[in-house]
Amino acid sequence: MAEHFDRKAAEWDANDRHRALTADIVSAVEREWPVDSSPRLLDYGAGTGLCSLALAPRCSSVVAMDVSAGMLSRLEEKARATGIAHLQTLQQDLCSEPLGGQRFDVILCAMTLHHVKDVDILLSRFHSMLEPGGFIAIADLEQEDGTFHDDPAGVHHNGFDRDCLSRKMMAVGFPFVSMETVHRIRKTRDTGIIEYPVFCAIGRMRDAGSAVLDELKWKLVCRPDDITLSGSGEPTLYSRLGELVERIRAMTDVPVAVLTNGSLLWQKDGRTEPS
Repeated sequence: MAEHFDRKAAEWDANDRHRALTADIVSAVEREWPVDSSPRLLDYGAGTGLCSLALAPRCSSVVAMDVSAGMLSRLEEKARATGIAHLQTLQQDLCSEPLGGQRFDVILCAMTLHHVKDVDILLSRFHSMLEPGGFIAIADLEQEDGTFHDDPAGVHHNGFDRDCLSRKMMAVGFPFVSMETVHRIRKTRDTGIIEYPVFCAIGRMRDAGSAVLDELKWKLVCRPDDITLSGSGEPTLYSRLGELVERIRAMTDVPVAVLTNGSLLWQKDGRTEPS
């Protein structure tokens, strides 16, 4: 499979279809990012870096991984040309060679999963590499009849059934999984023009805020007069308490109060103090 993509590397970016698909996938991923965050990103199956380079300005670091040396060489050329220095490329197959102790806040796997024979192993590797509160974004074809690829070399799955993939993601440890259609690829076939939907599956890791919300759901049954959150010092500043308040407000109209020592909390999150 690596040789197949090595041959395509030079002309990959010239394909309008690839660029249009990338734009919609990048938009879907950016919608999931917390305000003012600078995540550590792993782009698995990065290819020539269409997604990696588009997301890099918002990341503190980027690891672009692929099995194709030709694709990664093209990515490195573009990174140098655009002055992106916080991006690292790795030629590696995670299914056969784990990355080690490196961890990430966001993992992107765009139009790559259908080339992976053992999806369960890869999903498990992804889960082990994410920080608490992080998320994975998998963009790929919805299940199709096998007509999408002109050359089926290296294709192990004709897209994916959404429910089946959701169950697989939950089975390896992602408690929160959501799906949406982000793009449609149109191709001309013998029977006419066929649309192939592309979904983006978001799998989130549990964080401390999620545990609080789970407990709070039970308390809200009795409808309390108010909800008070408390914290102090630097741990509160980096707990993203502002985001937790917003998530509570989305659940209920019960007033929320925050007891903390600091304007720094709201300054960091770019929010005003709740009333």
